[in-house]
Amino acid sequence: MKTFLKFVGYTAMVGVGVVLVGCFVVIAVNWDRIEYQWDKYTFEPKVTYQGLDVNSTLSDVVFKLGAPDKEDEEDDAKSWNLNKEHTALRIKVKHGEIFRFFLHSSALPWKHSHPILTTEGLIDVMGEPDIYAVSKDFGVRKYVYLDYGISFGYVRDRLFSAEQGEIVWARVSHTGEYRVHGKQICPSENCPWDGEGELKPEWEGKSYRDL
Repeated sequence: MKTFLKFVGYTAMVGVGVVLVGCFVVIAVNWDRIEYQWDKYTFEPKVTYQGLDVNSTLSDVVFKLGAPDKEDEEDDAKSWNLNKEHTALRIKVKHGEIFRFFLHSSALPWKHSHPILTTEGLIDVMGEPDIYAVSKDFGVRKYVYLDYGISFGYVRDRLFSAEQGEIVWARVSHTGEYRVHGKQICPSENCPWDGEGELKPEWEGKSYRDL
């Protein structure tokens, strides 16, 4: 009887071991898919860097990052070259308060295989954008989600920049195609920009809301 019980116990242990190994194999084989789904459902549409975001103050940013590397008083903009080569963080400020927070390339918080690193993944996570802009040479795209005041810029289908805050036009340089809520605005006679990419005089002081 003891021998039989030992055999049953051993068989049960082997069975549990086989099940555990099987589980580990399944997880390992499907790890990329599991990670993708986790990133998708835990994604928070917020542009942030070291705890700083559009709700921070200029004082907060300078306290953490030091004085800006570049200032544009005419555009109310201040920039930091976080990687010591190119502008990585740019903010626009009014009365000490940030109203636009922009991150570029290496400063972006989403790394490696995150879904939003490609346009297909972004739409899978966020859905179709409210504003969609494409450059004339088709190399740059921007996807804008108005409920979050957030926009994502892509070059060659790779996330290149993210911006959050006040949205006026949310266009790309040398805009070729521009859509708002699915309606094509450019190219058309109602396109706010001329052939040189400059805002037409009659659209000065306006925004996408006036289309």
